[in-house]
Amino acid sequence: MLRKLQKFFIVFCILLCTFSLFASQWRRLRAYEIRYLRKKIANTAKAFIGKRNLTVKGKRFNFDCSGLVLAVMKANNITIFEKQAVKIKGANGVKIIYDTLKKYNRIFRSDRRVKIGDFIFFNNTYDKNRNNRLDDFLTHIAIIVAIHKDKTIKYVHRSSRGIEYGYMNIRIKHKHKYKHKIINSFLRAKHPKDSKATKYLAGELFYCFGSIFK
Repeated sequence: MLRKLQKFFIVFCILLCTFSLFASQWRRLRAYEIRYLRKKIANTAKAFIGKRNLTVKGKRFNFDCSGLVLAVMKANNITIFEKQAVKIKGANGVKIIYDTLKKYNRIFRSDRRVKIGDFIFFNNTYDKNRNNRLDDFLTHIAIIVAIHKDKTIKYVHRSSRGIEYGYMNIRIKHKHKYKHKIINSFLRAKHPKDSKATKYLAGELFYCFGSIFK
């Protein structure tokens, strides 16, 4: 009974505070509350695996990589990207999420800081502007759900095959497999017109990490 009461108190406190993670808060989230919320974000993302639409609390999100992020945030009552998003005319959802996090200094590149519930941003995962050049920035986003001992990151994302798991290791970024284990998923499809400089693996296309937490 005591455990149930403690869990209820944690959930209640998180619900009070997470509505405005980047704005003025009634109080800062404690470390154990952040850990709990990170796990919730990861578990919510995993729950979308295999689903064919992104509907949360009556709201339908675009069935793409940024729509997945927004749906996961909505499911956890985090409204930063709804209420405080940096609006840019013509920008895609990934860039809006990136610029919003950048505004609050939540962008970083070191995998030593990364934790579950954080985001991964990628460049050049496809030829967005169709000019056959590698100049397509912020084309994809994923949610981190696990970090292995060898620093391989397991993430959930919306790919061309649907919502699925992927893997990335920026320390061994040019290898798809290492010791019979997938460490970098293929994120870009090969095309006959690709230049010799074109990269395809997650670790090669990695741009940066982002977090809603300090």
